[in-house]
Order: sequence, then structure tokens, then C-alpha cells
Amino acid sequence: MNELVDDLVERLAPIGPMRAARMFGGVGLYCGELFFAIVWRGAVYFKVDDETRVEYERAGMAPFRPLASKPSMNGYFELPPRVLEHTRELQDWARRSLDVARSAARTTAKRAKKPRSKSLASRSPPETGSCFCTGS
Repeated sequence: MNELVDDLVERLAPIGPMRAARMFGGVGLYCGELFFAIVWRGAVYFKVDDETRVEYERAGMAPFRPLASKPSMNGYFELPPRVLEHTRELQDWARRSLDVARSAARTTAKRAKKPRSKSLASRSPPETGSCFCTGS
């Protein structure tokens, strides 16, 4: 893909089965099936939550913002350059990011298992061309 991505996959391999996939002009990094990082225009962004975000902000890093005309994606923050220089530190930050990704995946799975409310279940499906969420 590119040198940076290949380097990341190699250095993070001891954590688990790493793979990279092209997406929307950038590259997504996965450990198994967990999506936890974005490589975009030479920068690396790791998945964060409210707790881990503090470390990134303290280091002066910004959230992922692929388009200036759109809001930032606060769930991913740029990795401090000094972290990229040290494999052990990179792996530690990646593990924390994977923990966040695992937690988010569990939360999403729990939401998906919840039964639909009667009011939604009793509604007819939307007609072709209409938007169910706005009722039009």
C-alpha cells in the first residue's frame, strides 16, 4: 500500500493479526475484525474514547478531519509523532485503541440485540423513495 502502512502492520503484528484496507482515499487498520486506526495523508489516527482522548489532547493532537467543510470525527485522533518513533510505545497506544474499539463493538452489538419497540414493529415499511426516519 505504502511504506507507512506496511511499517505499521509489521510493527503492530505482535499484538494480533494486522491488516490494512483502502477506504475513502485513506487506509483503515484492523486487528482481526476490529477497525481501530486510519492512515490519512501521512498521518495516523487511532480510535479514542473520552478517557484516552485526553492523552492525545495533552500531546496537542487533533481529531481526524478528512474534509475541511465537514466536522471533525472525534472518535479518531492523530497519533503523536514521538509515539511512531518507538515500537513499544506504538504498541501500547495501539492496545489502548483496540480496547476502545472492542468496547465500542460490544456496545453496538448490545444495541443490535435489543428488540424493536412495538410502535416501530407495528409500522408498515416505508414506500419506495420515502424516508422512514423523517416520516415522509
